[in-house]
Amino acid sequence: MTQAFQIAAGPIYQKHKPERNERYKRFVRGFPCIVCGRIRWMEAAHFGPHSSDEKASDLDVLPLCHRDHQSNSDSYHKLGPVKFALVHGLDVPALIQMFQQFWQQHQSREALKRPGKENGYGSR
Repeated sequence: MTQAFQIAAGPIYQKHKPERNERYKRFVRGFPCIVCGRIRWMEAAHFGPHSSDEKASDLDVLPLCHRDHQSNSDSYHKLGPVKFALVHGLDVPALIQMFQQFWQQHQSREALKRPGKENGYGSR
């Protein structure tokens, strides 16, 4: 009889709830579309890992106009994340990291303006 052994301690499958942060999404929507540069009808497109019933973390969003996010024939929702990045020549992980760094800088400046108030990624 063969025995199964678990390599790591703890449950075999742990589902982690993605972080939600409306302030961060609003911040990202303030930038131009990373595909066409449009500044109107901006949306925060979720690029991180997700399941069919749950969006990626709000910290894995990038600014896309409505057309490039949902309605163009070469939009994110029509092509999917991998093909969309290839077609438009995007380094998605680097872009996500860049916007998160912008956010951290923004939060640092806000903290200097309002000492004593908590500034961070919002509710977790």
